[in-house]
Amino acid sequence: MSTELSIKPTMWIQNSMRARIHATFKEAKDINEKLDKYEAAVNKIIYDLKEKNLSVSKADFKERIHREVLLNSYTKDGKSFWFYYDEFVEHQKLHFCPSIYKDYNNSLRKHLTTVETLYETSITFSSLKQSSDSLFHKFYNYLAYEALNKDGEKGLAINTIGKNVKCLKAFLHFCFDRDICIPFSLKHMVVEQIDTDTVYLTEDEIKKLFELKKLNAKEKIVRDLFIIGCETGMRYSNFTKLQKDNYQSGNLVFSQVKSTGLKSKIIIPLSQNHKAIAESYNYELPNPNITCFEFNQTIRSLCKDAGMTNKILIQKLTKKNTTNISYEKHLLVSSHTARRSFCTNKFLNGMPVPAIMKFSGHKTERSFMKYLKLDAEITALKFKEYF
Repeated sequence: MSTELSIKPTMWIQNSMRARIHATFKEAKDINEKLDKYEAAVNKIIYDLKEKNLSVSKADFKERIHREVLLNSYTKDGKSFWFYYDEFVEHQKLHFCPSIYKDYNNSLRKHLTTVETLYETSITFSSLKQSSDSLFHKFYNYLAYEALNKDGEKGLAINTIGKNVKCLKAFLHFCFDRDICIPFSLKHMVVEQIDTDTVYLTEDEIKKLFELKKLNAKEKIVRDLFIIGCETGMRYSNFTKLQKDNYQSGNLVFSQVKSTGLKSKIIIPLSQNHKAIAESYNYELPNPNITCFEFNQTIRSLCKDAGMTNKILIQKLTKKNTTNISYEKHLLVSSHTARRSFCTNKFLNGMPVPAIMKFSGHKTERSFMKYLKLDAEITALKFKEYF
């Protein structure tokens, strides 16, 4: 069967069976896209025939190939990449927490549409396949060298790039699993992640925060809920929604809500700080009724008042360079610092890792270890006996 395409032998790559991309051969991209469509059509037809255990004549086979090639995209029904992306985002909105939904609807969507504008092209499933001119590589290079970070500089942090690549792969797997488009290899979409310098509060720092006086109503609520997070390892979405019924027989009993929407029952004994705070509210803890951003701004201010002004050196890594930036510790504190502080302090106090994981809700030791932040001096002191 003829594709009705022609090419000079010097512009043909035999191993990949595609046209050579070269400045002097502008037709190469169009030829490769057409060949991709032919290949996708053949793969789809063979897949359908095998699945239904059917056979087809040569004439019908050729006719079906031509019909499939006329489709506007790599999908099996001809609908666009963005049609299914919108469908995927709505699925995430229904089944996952708001922060996960925003990763797809805000961040990834923004970067993908910017790449379309920047390269004057439309994203299709086939354009993301591994090739010498794959749109994915342009997308990656845009994130690494062109996209503006929160400081207004070009080039996103490596972990931010990795997160966007991970989200893109999640969408493609969603499409593959639902037979929306022809599956293809994603080996070229590498999710890069590096350890980040994130702080935790020592027990002494938590004590100083607990002893702060002359707080207004909002500051007191934020401080108290944050300390409960430090004493329990609860997520922000949990410790800001505590009710009197969660306190039973000297324990805190709650169902930890995860990003997947699944819930696991956790029972945590009350520490002295936790008990004192709960009793001060007659175990009816208030809801802060503020955004997470406002919560973080407030707790950072309180941590500054508690004397957490020591300098912390943070490494900022991008594809361009590595920069060391010095911050006062209180500026690095957030609602999630409470959970990290719980895990780290319990580990330093000798609590077995499996026990800490039971309380924190971590399922794997690998994910748990990411939460441990051991200062060099503390680590040296604790493990001196091993040297």
